[in-house]
Amino acid sequence: MANQIVHFEITGTDPGRLQAYYRGLFGWSFELGDTVSGKVSEPGRYGFVDAGVAGLNGGVGGGASLRAKVLFYVGDDVEAALGRAEELGGQRVFGPEGVMKEARATVVQLNGLLADTRNSLKKVDAVLVEAQGIAGNVRGASNDLGALRGDVDANLRKIEGMMNELNRKWPFARDTEIKLP
Repeated sequence: MANQIVHFEITGTDPGRLQAYYRGLFGWSFELGDTVSGKVSEPGRYGFVDAGVAGLNGGVGGGASLRAKVLFYVGDDVEAALGRAEELGGQRVFGPEGVMKEARATVVQLNGLLADTRNSLKKVDAVLVEAQGIAGNVRGASNDLGALRGDVDANLRKIEGMMNELNRKWPFARDTEIKLP
Protein backbone atom coordinates (compact mmCIF):
# COMPACT_ATOMS: atom_id res chain seq x y z
CA MET A 1 0.00 0.00 0.00
CA ALA A 2 1.43 3.38 -1.05
CA ASN A 3 1.63 6.46 1.19
CA GLN A 4 1.33 4.60 4.45
CA ILE A 5 1.81 6.51 7.66
CA VAL A 6 5.16 5.34 8.98
CA HIS A 7 5.44 7.35 12.21
CA PHE A 8 3.31 9.58 14.43
CA GLU A 9 3.95 11.98 17.29
CA ILE A 10 1.45 13.34 19.77
CA THR A 11 2.76 16.16 21.98
CA GLY A 12 1.31 18.46 24.58
CA THR A 13 2.16 20.42 27.69
CA ASP A 14 1.66 17.43 30.04
CA PRO A 15 3.27 14.31 28.49
CA GLY A 16 2.46 12.09 31.50
CA ARG A 17 -1.23 12.88 31.25
CA LEU A 18 -1.23 12.28 27.47
CA GLN A 19 0.51 8.92 27.93
CA ALA A 20 -2.00 7.88 30.62
CA TYR A 21 -4.86 8.86 28.30
CA TYR A 22 -3.58 6.81 25.33
CA ARG A 23 -2.63 3.92 27.64
CA GLY A 24 -6.24 3.83 28.83
CA LEU A 25 -7.76 4.46 25.39
CA PHE A 26 -5.71 2.07 23.23
CA GLY A 27 -3.75 -0.02 25.74
CA TRP A 28 -0.46 1.45 24.52
CA SER A 29 2.68 0.95 26.59
CA PHE A 30 5.48 3.52 26.53
CA GLU A 31 9.25 3.26 26.80
CA LEU A 32 10.47 6.63 28.09
CA GLY A 33 13.53 8.06 26.42
CA ASP A 34 14.89 11.17 24.77
CA THR A 35 13.89 12.48 21.38
CA VAL A 36 16.29 13.76 18.82
CA SER A 37 15.07 17.33 19.35
CA GLY A 38 14.06 19.46 22.30
CA LYS A 39 11.45 20.97 19.98
CA VAL A 40 9.51 17.69 20.14
CA SER A 41 9.71 16.84 23.85
CA GLU A 42 11.54 17.71 27.04
CA PRO A 43 14.37 15.26 27.84
CA GLY A 44 13.20 12.02 29.49
CA ARG A 45 9.50 12.69 28.85
CA TYR A 46 9.06 11.21 25.36
CA GLY A 47 7.30 7.84 25.41
CA PHE A 48 8.04 5.57 22.45
CA VAL A 49 5.06 3.36 21.53
CA ASP A 50 5.68 -0.28 20.63
CA ALA A 51 4.81 -0.66 16.93
CA GLY A 52 3.39 -4.13 17.63
CA VAL A 53 0.79 -2.61 19.95
CA ALA A 54 0.01 0.65 18.12
CA GLY A 55 0.26 -0.74 14.60
CA LEU A 56 3.06 1.70 13.63
CA ASN A 57 6.01 3.50 15.19
CA GLY A 58 5.29 6.62 17.17
CA GLY A 59 5.55 8.44 20.41
CA VAL A 60 3.82 10.65 22.93
CA GLY A 61 5.68 13.47 24.66
CA GLY A 62 6.00 17.23 25.01
CA GLY A 63 6.52 19.57 27.91
CA ALA A 64 5.30 22.72 29.63
CA SER A 65 6.95 25.04 27.10
CA LEU A 66 5.90 23.09 23.99
CA ARG A 67 2.80 23.38 21.81
CA ALA A 68 0.22 20.61 21.61
CA LYS A 69 0.20 18.92 18.20
CA VAL A 70 -0.36 15.66 16.36
CA LEU A 71 2.04 14.80 13.54
CA PHE A 72 1.88 11.97 11.01
CA TYR A 73 4.82 11.03 8.80
CA VAL A 74 3.98 9.58 5.38
CA GLY A 75 6.43 7.04 3.97
CA ASP A 76 6.70 7.13 0.18
CA ASP A 77 6.48 10.63 -1.32
CA VAL A 78 5.85 13.27 1.34
CA GLU A 79 5.65 16.14 -1.17
CA ALA A 80 3.09 14.29 -3.31
CA ALA A 81 0.98 13.42 -0.26
CA LEU A 82 1.03 17.05 0.93
CA GLY A 83 0.14 18.30 -2.55
CA ARG A 84 -2.84 15.94 -2.75
CA ALA A 85 -3.99 16.98 0.74
CA GLU A 86 -3.92 20.64 -0.37
CA GLU A 87 -5.90 19.78 -3.52
CA LEU A 88 -8.56 18.26 -1.27
CA GLY A 89 -8.76 21.41 0.87
CA GLY A 90 -6.16 20.57 3.48
CA GLN A 91 -3.64 23.13 4.67
CA ARG A 92 0.09 22.52 4.79
CA VAL A 93 1.57 23.39 8.14
CA PHE A 94 4.81 21.43 7.87
CA GLY A 95 6.38 19.92 4.81
CA PRO A 96 9.54 17.95 4.23
CA GLU A 97 11.61 21.13 4.65
CA GLY A 98 9.84 22.62 7.68
CA VAL A 99 7.56 25.63 7.66
CA MET A 100 5.61 26.54 4.58
CA LYS A 101 7.03 28.71 1.79
CA GLU A 102 5.13 31.87 2.72
CA ALA A 103 6.34 31.70 6.31
CA ARG A 104 9.91 31.18 5.15
CA ALA A 105 9.63 34.17 2.79
CA THR A 106 8.19 36.24 5.64
CA VAL A 107 11.02 35.19 7.94
CA VAL A 108 13.55 36.20 5.27
CA GLN A 109 11.84 39.59 4.90
CA LEU A 110 11.72 40.08 8.67
CA ASN A 111 15.40 39.22 8.97
CA GLY A 112 16.16 41.84 6.32
CA LEU A 113 14.06 44.43 8.15
CA LEU A 114 15.75 43.54 11.43
CA ALA A 115 19.17 43.98 9.84
CA ASP A 116 18.11 47.39 8.44
CA THR A 117 16.73 48.37 11.85
CA ARG A 118 19.96 47.32 13.57
CA ASN A 119 21.97 49.44 11.12
CA SER A 120 19.64 52.40 11.68
CA LEU A 121 20.00 52.01 15.45
CA LYS A 122 23.79 52.01 15.11
CA LYS A 123 23.55 55.29 13.19
CA VAL A 124 21.20 56.76 15.81
CA ASP A 125 23.62 55.68 18.54
CA ALA A 126 26.49 57.43 16.72
CA VAL A 127 24.43 60.64 16.39
CA LEU A 128 23.51 60.45 20.08
CA VAL A 129 27.16 60.11 21.06
CA GLU A 130 27.99 63.18 18.96
CA ALA A 131 25.03 65.12 20.42
CA GLN A 132 26.11 64.22 23.95
CA GLY A 133 29.62 65.44 23.15
CA ILE A 134 28.26 68.69 21.74
CA ALA A 135 25.97 69.11 24.75
CA GLY A 136 28.97 68.64 27.05
CA ASN A 137 30.92 71.27 25.10
CA VAL A 138 27.94 73.68 25.22
CA ARG A 139 27.63 73.18 29.00
CA GLY A 140 31.33 73.89 29.42
CA ALA A 141 31.13 76.95 27.15
CA SER A 142 28.02 78.21 28.99
CA ASN A 143 29.82 77.89 32.31
CA ASP A 144 32.88 79.68 30.87
CA LEU A 145 30.68 82.48 29.41
CA GLY A 146 28.88 82.89 32.73
CA ALA A 147 32.20 83.28 34.56
CA LEU A 148 33.46 85.72 31.90
CA ARG A 149 30.25 87.78 32.15
CA GLY A 150 30.69 87.94 35.92
CA ASP A 151 34.29 89.14 35.51
CA VAL A 152 33.25 91.80 32.95
CA ASP A 153 30.44 93.04 35.24
CA ALA A 154 32.83 93.23 38.21
CA ASN A 155 35.42 95.15 36.15
CA LEU A 156 32.77 97.59 34.84
CA ARG A 157 31.66 98.29 38.43
CA LYS A 158 35.29 98.92 39.41
CA ILE A 159 35.79 101.29 36.46
CA GLU A 160 32.55 103.12 37.28
CA GLY A 161 33.64 103.43 40.90
CA MET A 162 37.07 104.77 39.87
CA MET A 163 35.46 107.33 37.50
CA ASN A 164 33.11 108.50 40.24
CA GLU A 165 36.03 108.82 42.65
CA LEU A 166 38.13 110.69 40.07
CA ASN A 167 35.24 113.07 39.25
CA ARG A 168 34.77 113.91 42.93
CA LYS A 169 38.46 114.63 43.46
CA TRP A 170 39.12 116.69 40.34
CA PRO A 171 40.15 120.03 41.87
CA PHE A 172 40.39 122.56 39.05
CA ALA A 173 37.49 121.95 36.81
CA ARG A 174 34.17 123.66 36.98
CA ASP A 175 32.69 120.87 35.02
CA THR A 176 32.98 117.96 37.43
CA GLU A 177 32.89 115.32 34.77
CA ILE A 178 35.75 113.96 32.78
CA LYS A 179 34.98 113.61 29.14
CA LEU A 180 37.04 111.35 27.04
CA PRO A 181 37.87 112.44 23.50
